[in-house]
Amino acid sequence: MKIVAICGAKQSGKELVANRILEALTQNGYLTRKFRFSSFVRNSMMSIFHVKPNDYNDFLKGNYQIGENTISGKALEKSVETVLRVNNDRLSIKDVEDGIFSFKAFNREKLDRSVIVISDLRFKDEVAWCKTNNVMIVKVKRDTAVIDINNPQIDVDDFFADFIIENNSDEKTLIEKIAHELLPRIEDFSDSTV
Repeated sequence: MKIVAICGAKQSGKELVANRILEALTQNGYLTRKFRFSSFVRNSMMSIFHVKPNDYNDFLKGNYQIGENTISGKALEKSVETVLRVNNDRLSIKDVEDGIFSFKAFNREKLDRSVIVISDLRFKDEVAWCKTNNVMIVKVKRDTAVIDINNPQIDVDDFFADFIIENNSDEKTLIEKIAHELLPRIEDFSDSTV
């Protein structure tokens, strides 16, 4: 089983690239699954604030009274993530590992044609986990991506990526790059040790 993790600056197209990789792999007969390191934040937020999965995006768009302060849902999510990461920086990794172990348990016969894509590689501990477990790191570069100097995420250019994909043209060109350049690299990449 192979694992691919997608990194890149904010608004570089990580989620788009992850989804197009999954589509291309599925069309080529692979069993696929997508995970996010940040899922633990969403799950914690839904539990803390009693939000249903289908209502989560609307929750993030709202404003909430916390004591005497009003805070946006997105800022609230960032605050919760910071507190969770400070108290246990392995939460994001454990959540993904649990998902991978479940995937492997239910798909034992198909693991040689399975690829997991993690769509949001953003922090140093996640990069270290990827390198330790032979996860292929794909960096998405886009000229209009946003670098937020106040964000604790890594500067992805500081880390070695196994493949860099430029996302500066139309979606058709991106799909062709994935099919003709990236998929062969994924197929040749060694299996993950997770």
